[in-house]
Amino acid sequence: MRALHHCWAKIKQRVTKDSRDERFVRLVADVLDGEPADERAGCDGEEKRTLKALQACSPADRERLREVGKSIAAVAGLLKHECGRLEGEPGEYEIPDADVQPLLKLRLYNHLMVRLMREGRHLWPLCTDYIRVRCPSEEAEGEQNATKQAAMRPFNVAQWLSKIVSVTLDYLGLRSAAVSSTVAGALFDDRDCPPTVSRAPNQRAPAKTAEVISEAQLKAILVKVGWDDVKEAEYAELLFKVSMDRSFTANALSYRTYMIRGSRTPSRTSVSRSLLASCARRTSRVIARPLVPA
Repeated sequence: MRALHHCWAKIKQRVTKDSRDERFVRLVADVLDGEPADERAGCDGEEKRTLKALQACSPADRERLREVGKSIAAVAGLLKHECGRLEGEPGEYEIPDADVQPLLKLRLYNHLMVRLMREGRHLWPLCTDYIRVRCPSEEAEGEQNATKQAAMRPFNVAQWLSKIVSVTLDYLGLRSAAVSSTVAGALFDDRDCPPTVSRAPNQRAPAKTAEVISEAQLKAILVKVGWDDVKEAEYAELLFKVSMDRSFTANALSYRTYMIRGSRTPSRTSVSRSLLASCARRTSRVIARPLVPA
């Protein structure tokens, strides 16, 4: 019931969206208590076809449809109740006394609808088809109310019902898993030692270790690739560029980084000093701090 209490406002929004609860109740009354499709005037062939498919259902299916309609109307009435705020830690708070009865009734109706939905799963596509072809007629009936007319749009009945009872469906799925032969032995035993349940910590991925390139490393790499005559001014400019570029690493400046189109040795005529910094960006490793003196 705590889950239903927590999701009360969301369930209400799903039930009453686009006046779907009222439209579905009207559909049930139209199908079960209205005139036969063949005797209706003003209905086109498609509307008669979809209505006739529903009216031709078996007595058991008609009763399921009626029960779901009554349940939707009852749930919509229950959801007019305003639930109180919950105090305390999750899993430990108490439900206000005024909310207990509405929650109990909602839980009963949800379980009933889950059973009826599964038993009559072939009914809901037929309802969806009838609502789809009924939309023009519904718009004509609600043409005096612009807001209501705008809300008259088709919807998938099976998906709508599933969203209404989604909390109950999730609960039933968890309960089924908990009492299964695989999990029950871990959760329930005969030693009066129930397992300890604790909340999983909110773990974050460890921060990447920053990589630092010293000036000595940079000079050694330059000598290795043939730049042993770099003047101090050029070296200072390169050092500044590297310190400002977070994508520079020691590997980026390594000898194999400057291989040009398969050549085994870099050509000083084809690789200028101005390209030295841009070539190093080919690496995928990233440093988090600028160069520091050795």
